[in-house]
Amino acid sequence: MLIVQTRCDRLENDIYRLPAPPELLAVLPHWELQYSAFNDRKRAALDEALQEAVERVRGLEGPITIGAGRLKVKQRLEQLRDADAAAPPEQRRYRTLRREHFLQLCEEAGGTSAPEHLLAYLHNAGIVFYREGLFDDRIILDQAWALEAIYAVFDRENCYRPLRHLRGRFSQAILEALVWREYNAAEQEVFLGMMRSCGICFVHRGNSGASDRYDEYIAPDLLPECGEIQAELDAMWDAEAAGEMSQFEYDLLHPGMVRSVISRIGSEAGDTALYWRGGLCVYETTTRSRALIEQETAGEWRGKIVIRTQRGQAAELLRRLSMVVRQESARLGAEPINAPLADRPPLEASTAGDERTGSEPARPLQFSQEVNNEPQYFVSYGWGDQSVEGREREAIVDRLCEAAEQRGLVILRDKKVLGLGDSISKFMQRLAGGSRAFVVLSDKYLRSPYCMYELLEIWRKCSGEEEKFLDRVRVYIIPDTRIFSVTDRAQYAIHWQQEYEKVDRLVHDHGPDVVGRRGFQEYKLMGDFRRWVAEILEAVTDRLQPRDFDDLAKYGLDDLVAARP
Repeated sequence: MLIVQTRCDRLENDIYRLPAPPELLAVLPHWELQYSAFNDRKRAALDEALQEAVERVRGLEGPITIGAGRLKVKQRLEQLRDADAAAPPEQRRYRTLRREHFLQLCEEAGGTSAPEHLLAYLHNAGIVFYREGLFDDRIILDQAWALEAIYAVFDRENCYRPLRHLRGRFSQAILEALVWREYNAAEQEVFLGMMRSCGICFVHRGNSGASDRYDEYIAPDLLPECGEIQAELDAMWDAEAAGEMSQFEYDLLHPGMVRSVISRIGSEAGDTALYWRGGLCVYETTTRSRALIEQETAGEWRGKIVIRTQRGQAAELLRRLSMVVRQESARLGAEPINAPLADRPPLEASTAGDERTGSEPARPLQFSQEVNNEPQYFVSYGWGDQSVEGREREAIVDRLCEAAEQRGLVILRDKKVLGLGDSISKFMQRLAGGSRAFVVLSDKYLRSPYCMYELLEIWRKCSGEEEKFLDRVRVYIIPDTRIFSVTDRAQYAIHWQQEYEKVDRLVHDHGPDVVGRRGFQEYKLMGDFRRWVAEILEAVTDRLQPRDFDDLAKYGLDDLVAARP
């Protein structure tokens, strides 16, 4: 047995106390090794140990044999891969292989009665990488090519720090800007598919009806630390409330364990959950319960996954989330040492139910944002300039807030609510999650990154669904704001495209550090603005909007008054 400690970039990373009882190690033939995939440290020792292990297995069990037809297919695949690797990059054709081509190779070789079993063998042996349905059902032959691109995402010099600034969030376009410029769009999609299938990342925000290029992903290993999002966590989780708890302890808690749990739940919860490095907090709709799942370590190897639930059917949510943790443990071969047995459901539990016992089908988990019992109303507008137009916008907002007060309502506006030292970005996030947002739309608004961030976040909170968006917002369009034709709306997309390209050239020529942390965040947002501004404006102009202030007050306030108990 080879026991390899990874991430040994430097001598001080090496650990020589293994996570196993000494008496077990004493009777178990093994080699203890260290290795760094980052800088290839101790590669020679690893290669030598692998070669000796192979020779030992051959000596004990004899040569491993496969059918002649299968061997021919394997050798042909290796020939295609090696010949392709020797060609110039622009002439390479066999980094991936269509499944139909693989079946053709099996037919030509003969003696292969079950190609699907051969493909599974080749995948498990590390000769190819294949997941049914992924990559347009293509087989990856050149895994080194794919892994090099994936490792580049976590390179601390070029990519790691900027993605940490984005709180572990990225799109295909962002990775292209940072490390994937030499790869075409199809190749980039293969890399992202491989990352998702291995649990390295998950889709945080999908874009319905749009190209996958605009999907936003999260890499759990790049998430912020819990302390960095503590204020957001305090708003979602009541640390003083009673609830349920379960914990799964492991003698060896692999870092991939919590990553797998986050990716599994995050792929369903998307942007409705709060994530940090080693944990997440989420609201589940069918149980009306909150959950907090996080990793806790003890010493160098031991640790536990802790699940806490509160409110609603907390015990039921705890049971269902415990099943998720058990399934991920089984998949990774990590058996917890103290998992409770009383509530342990079978791993094979499915949504189909049991005809023999008459049990009900297990309900799938459904995640959403928890509805605030106390509605909050906000106004979003371009402010801060003393031009005639600026004073007119300010006057409209003043009148709107006064009209709301006369009806017993309060509209929050950043210049009134924020004090010296308060976070503007946190207020903008509150605004996006408000029960209603009044948007005073102007040319200045549509060219301001702050205003556009607020508008885009509202759109995203509504999952990009036009009806939900228009139900949440009330829009007042300043006269002479030109958004009513295709060409007018396109001008704002062009504006943000041009702004994006200016920063993109800087990032390409000099690296992301030259624009700073906030500058890089704004760069990503510019890419989002160029994609969505025309679609958002199209939704706004498709519905009749207030023509004057009286219409705005009636359309935006009267239904709120009527809905009060």
